[in-house]
Amino acid sequence: MRKPLCLRVALGLCALYAASAGAEGYYTTFEGGGRFMERATAREIGRGALAPNARYEAAPDDNAMVGLAVGKHLPQNMRAEVEVQWSSTGLGDLKVTDDGGLGARFNTGSLAGQSFTTRGDVESLAVLFNAFYEVDYGLFRPYFGGGAGFADVNMDHTRVTGFAGQSLPTPVALADDHSTVLAWQAGAGLALPLTARWTVTVDYRYFATEDPEIDLAGRAGRFKSAYASHNVVGGLRFEF
Repeated sequence: MRKPLCLRVALGLCALYAASAGAEGYYTTFEGGGRFMERATAREIGRGALAPNARYEAAPDDNAMVGLAVGKHLPQNMRAEVEVQWSSTGLGDLKVTDDGGLGARFNTGSLAGQSFTTRGDVESLAVLFNAFYEVDYGLFRPYFGGGAGFADVNMDHTRVTGFAGQSLPTPVALADDHSTVLAWQAGAGLALPLTARWTVTVDYRYFATEDPEIDLAGRAGRFKSAYASHNVVGGLRFEF
């Protein structure tokens, strides 16, 4: 299901790019930067959950993001755009913060404070409709704004490889599934014109989604966790 989604996004951007070519006031921005993930509370939900009252702290690794936006300058210092951004990061460890009966399921004492070592990636493909207020001071143009849309969050071949500091003889499959959820971002930045057509941008954005729900491998339960990040992004904007 993910390939058709990616294909539709790519075709849509190509169509927007073609429609904007030669039209005054349109622009395209190529962007990339660092994505610094927030720690998030995670839990199992559904009838197949091992311990529905257990809580975990998810700590995805920091990584990079890339994106492409096509937009148009509007009156009153406004501009509007559609943006596609993609990132992939390691899942990181899952720390048990509230046992919630998990230890009893394994005939042990409380597992609070213990961690699962994991492998695999968490990918995010987001499509956002943004609006920015940008003021032209000549040598620089500060701006702020945000947007909303949706994101496809995918846990790609994630597995548990250890627990409580001990490696497992054989990795245990955790999840290989995706969830399409609402997403939003907000931030501010600075545009630095190089020529009449080329502009360098630098900004900060807070990005977050509705909590994605991912089916667990081999079980009826689902994994639910917040997904949010702080992003430092650089871009190169071309004005048509």
